[in-house]
Amino acid sequence: AAPGAAPDPEPPTDLDRLVAAAVRASARAGMRTSPAPWPDPLPAEINLGDLAAEPWAHDGVDTGDDGPVTLGIVDDPDAQCLRPLRWAPETGHLLVVGAPGSGTSTTLRSVAEALAVTRCPARLHMYAIDFGGGALAATGAYPITGAVIAAGERERLERLVHRFRSQLEERRAGVTTGPRLVLLVDNLPGLLAALVDDRRLDLHDSLLRIVTDGSALGVTIVATAETPHALSLSVSAAFAHTWCLRLADRTDALAIGLDPAGMGALPAGRGFAVATGLEIQIARPSAAPPPRALRQPGRGRAGSTTATTTTTTTDGPAAIGLLPEVIDTTTIIGHDVRAGPAPGPAPEGWLPVGVSSATLATVGVTIRDGDHLLVAGPPRSGRSGVLAHLARAALETWPGAELTVVCPRSSPLRGLFPGHERRSDALGALAAELSEAADVDETDTGPPPHPRVIVVDDADAVDDPTGALSRLVRSRTRAVIVIAAGATELLLSDYGHWTKEVRRSRLGIVLRPTLERDGELWQVGLPRRAPGPFPPGRGYLVGPGGVDLVQCAAPLAAIARLAASTTTTPSGPRPPDTAMGMAHP
Repeated sequence: AAPGAAPDPEPPTDLDRLVAAAVRASARAGMRTSPAPWPDPLPAEINLGDLAAEPWAHDGVDTGDDGPVTLGIVDDPDAQCLRPLRWAPETGHLLVVGAPGSGTSTTLRSVAEALAVTRCPARLHMYAIDFGGGALAATGAYPITGAVIAAGERERLERLVHRFRSQLEERRAGVTTGPRLVLLVDNLPGLLAALVDDRRLDLHDSLLRIVTDGSALGVTIVATAETPHALSLSVSAAFAHTWCLRLADRTDALAIGLDPAGMGALPAGRGFAVATGLEIQIARPSAAPPPRALRQPGRGRAGSTTATTTTTTTDGPAAIGLLPEVIDTTTIIGHDVRAGPAPGPAPEGWLPVGVSSATLATVGVTIRDGDHLLVAGPPRSGRSGVLAHLARAALETWPGAELTVVCPRSSPLRGLFPGHERRSDALGALAAELSEAADVDETDTGPPPHPRVIVVDDADAVDDPTGALSRLVRSRTRAVIVIAAGATELLLSDYGHWTKEVRRSRLGIVLRPTLERDGELWQVGLPRRAPGPFPPGRGYLVGPGGVDLVQCAAPLAAIARLAASTTTTPSGPRPPDTAMGMAHP
């Protein structure tokens, strides 16, 4: 051949001639082509909606309600076939391991769509924590989804973890069974590390408990991780199923028993089922999910994102809402904010305080004979508004209650309770009078008298020169209840003040607290880290059961009217804490 010309083709061999002759003879005889002795290769990409059309997808397995969902394709060379990749929440947790871009987050979306298509919202509730790149936001459109919580939503994250933990405890105790709960977590190792960095060890431990104990109690976790060793051995062992996609370092596959040689340049969604070692291709979510998978128009989630308007349905998951920053007194007296009017009378001595951050339900405090309550907080933290609410709640909740309001300084309470106000210098005489009356009635075994409620704003400014007020509080006089509010700094520093006796009941509310210090008022510990900002009226309710983050109610309409009638010049005295920094209605 000339230089640069293509080489001459090699002459056909005897084998080539034999094969060609066999093909011609088969064609003349009208014979069908024999199938290849190996299955077709896995496709580089397939959608969930296309799986049902594949011939290998129909293997007689029931994939209806409560059955396994089909999520992709398995290549089984020993059986010389392709078969469906299936998984069911009832069979245990699922961990998807893979480097960024390998398809781990997409796998979570495929799981969500498959469950939304096949499962009824009355029997399966799904929640998602998106600690990755935001890929799970689309799963919020499914009727089985209660909430999709992003990385920065610390308040909703805390509420979700507490809800799952309480479900575990109730199911373990046999109190309830409920629907199957599925929790999707994108980047579980990152979430656990962030909780440790934020010193939220309580949430960290609760999340680990959900992972390790949930499977046996109707709670299933589907999570992602970038490497097989990103989770501890005890956590990894809780996952009954592990799928490994492309890894940044293929030698990491050794940690889960896979051959690194097979972890080459895998396309997105391609990997191996660790339990069998078989190669899999996970389907992508549909570009347009089937109508059954989507929430119907006019039907939202099982609840809204604010506590005061949350409603529930009997067949859908509850939403994970936000704690409202403003709660009017009238919305919680005699009501549960989640369910309307409270079922039946409140327990004796119970006062509604506000809305609990953990449950988004009305929470209160029980004040028994001889107990008192202290409200503490820095200036403009909402002390006076909370005190006004407690006074109004006492009048409307406790039959026959007699109210006395004392305001030594300009206060939002002035004018709100006409006929019930007294000067601060008359408080000592009132205390002495009540103590004498109690001495006369101490042998009375009849029905308890009507409660006498003494509400004192700016209690740190009220002196007790005769000691009568201290004696009244210390004596735990029957049916006399003192509710006092003052500046936290002053209450902590004045060891001989009469409010020290109020603190002995270990009932109180601390607003906008200094977490390392303010619990000393009641000799309790506060959480080491705040879950978020403290708007006016938000703080910790202290009681026999520990501490509970709450948003306290306030009679906002009345306080706004009082604020509108008070005018000051810029050079004059500071206006009273009428609006507590809250928005006027």
